[in-house]
Amino acid sequence: MLKYIKLFLTYFKLHIKSMVFYRGDFFFSLFSDVVWSVAGLLIMLGIFGNGSSIGSYTYNEVAFMYAYSLTSLGIYYVFFRNVANISEKYIYEGNLDRLIIRPINTFFQIVLEKFSIDKSGDLVVGIILLVVYGNKTSVLWDVKTLFVLIILLLCSSLIYLEINSIYAVSSFWLEDRYGLSGCLDSFRIFVKYPIDIYNQALRFILTFFLPYAFTAFYPVMVFLKGKNEYIVLTVLITITFAMILYVLWKKGIRRYSSIGN
Repeated sequence: MLKYIKLFLTYFKLHIKSMVFYRGDFFFSLFSDVVWSVAGLLIMLGIFGNGSSIGSYTYNEVAFMYAYSLTSLGIYYVFFRNVANISEKYIYEGNLDRLIIRPINTFFQIVLEKFSIDKSGDLVVGIILLVVYGNKTSVLWDVKTLFVLIILLLCSSLIYLEINSIYAVSSFWLEDRYGLSGCLDSFRIFVKYPIDIYNQALRFILTFFLPYAFTAFYPVMVFLKGKNEYIVLTVLITITFAMILYVLWKKGIRRYSSIGN
């Protein structure tokens, strides 16, 4: 485990150093992400501009949820986004061949090959908005709250990793360039708002089948409504989908045929 942590940190430092040579591209991409993130908040402000609410949630509560969603997604983008390329780059184009022969976990190598540091706009804006709207809601910032927040954000970003990896791993069987991501990734848009405003079927899908609700809604309820049981549930969902991904990845690797064949 320690070896993998050291590898992760080493590769991340190398990616940061590489950004020095592409400062213009980095700052342009960062600025674009910040603009889109702020635009999403402004759209939300427009919806609530007449003093309306969404279900039983005020503007500040929904904005806090939006901030949490941006932060967890931002962590995924910066550290784990390369898993979205598993279908096309690694399976379909055969780049998995060169990773399999190395004495390091193949999936871990895919994560290491690319960090999207230039996509950190969501993360930066999300953290700022968490502080701003946390102070405007019932969130009490103390050491315990910060610890729980870090744990839940890590779980939420890992859930993004797991869901997108499962989409991609489907290409081992579908033999398609994009796997299931094209038809299922759109469910992610529903977590910008409280899921209890949706019908029961959609809530079930977002909770147990495609658990996007654990990338924002359920963790945020811990802070806004004191639903501490959702801490354990979020951790359990993270572990469960990690196990599902592990099994699918092992089966997929055994099924994989080199592009040379």
